[in-house]
Amino acid sequence: YQRRVHGGEREGLLAHSGGSGKLRPFLGIILKWLDDGEGGKDNVAVVHKVTPNSPADVAGVQAEDVLEEWNGSPLKSEEDWRAKAKKMHIGQDIDLLVGRIGFEEPFLLPVTVGSTSEAKKGKQTVTSATVLTH
Repeated sequence: YQRRVHGGEREGLLAHSGGSGKLRPFLGIILKWLDDGEGGKDNVAVVHKVTPNSPADVAGVQAEDVLEEWNGSPLKSEEDWRAKAKKMHIGQDIDLLVGRIGFEEPFLLPVTVGSTSEAKKGKQTVTSATVLTH
């Protein structure tokens, strides 16, 4: 699997939504958004960090994976990711199409949405390399 992306400082999203103090849907993925190298800006979702023992971790999502699709729908931007994250619910099964270093083709990883009652906020600033080649 190969994908060339350009980046800089980007905001990642810890995938959860809902009101404070309540159980909320949770995946446990922090993303960095990179440029595709073909003129697209912030349109490549690269996993920056996976929360240990989270639904994403249990499903096998790894740092530096490229998330290409969510239930068959392309992930084109951070806004697209946020819209999907806001609609997810606890117990929902989500198929993520993942590109990974060492694999020739992207593959599906099924993730079952978990829950959290922690008051974590959904943004974190990450710094990435100028060019990533997978």
